[in-house]
Formats: sequence, structure tokens, C-alpha cells
Amino acid sequence: MSVDIERKYPVLPAAGVRWKIASQWLLDAVLPTPRLQFEMSRDVSLYVGANVKQTSYRVPDDFGDSHGIPRLNHTILTYSELRTGAGLDWKISPIITATGEVGYQPYRNFDFYRSDVRYHQDGGAPYGMISLHGAF
Repeated sequence: MSVDIERKYPVLPAAGVRWKIASQWLLDAVLPTPRLQFEMSRDVSLYVGANVKQTSYRVPDDFGDSHGIPRLNHTILTYSELRTGAGLDWKISPIITATGEVGYQPYRNFDFYRSDVRYHQDGGAPYGMISLHGAF
């Protein structure tokens, strides 16, 4: 479940399935990052999947003035996007993982719902990501 009181829909429920299909295959069909994963070795995994993002921000007091729409000053922006792609996870150590991912972003929305201003981008774009994650 995702909760953000500033979003148009404050609570987003989620359910999913995590299924070890075979010794090297894992279906992790849980939002916001559903994926099908293949474990090449104990430390390296390949995956295909998606990433559903939604978050909200309050824009600055002069945001609307600087963009020619004064009613957008100090209002709430809800941003949402969908990404689909493939990647590789490498467990460098028990606490550090490096990830590389490439894919396509089919759409994204910018919704100033309290001011009744919406921008929807249907034209997608490719993306790439390299990250280093530590957890302990």
C-alpha cells in the first residue's frame, strides 16, 4: 500500500504474487516494481519488468507566475510514470548491489489536480540507469 495525503488518490492499494517458478527463475509480480528474474549465479541476476511511480510535490510560490499560469503558484503536483525495461543486478558484497538497467518510458503525467491543469505525455522515451545500493 502506498499513502501520500497530497495525491489525488491518497491511498493506493496493491497486491501481488512472488513465485519461485524454478531454481533460477523468480516471478515477483508485486507493485511498484513487478519483474521476472533469472539468477545466473549467486551474485548476478538478469530481469525484465516495470516500474510504476507516483509521487506528489508542492511547487514554489512563484511557479505559476514563471510559467504564465498564476493559479499554479504553491499548488500540489502529482507526477506519475511507467517504465518498462531489462536489467542486471550484481551483488558486490552482502550489503552492496550494483544495478544497470535500460528500457522505455511509454508515458508520464503531470497533474495539478487542485488547479485543474493536466499534462499527459503519450510519446515515450528511452532511459538508462546505473545505480549502487547499500543496505545494512
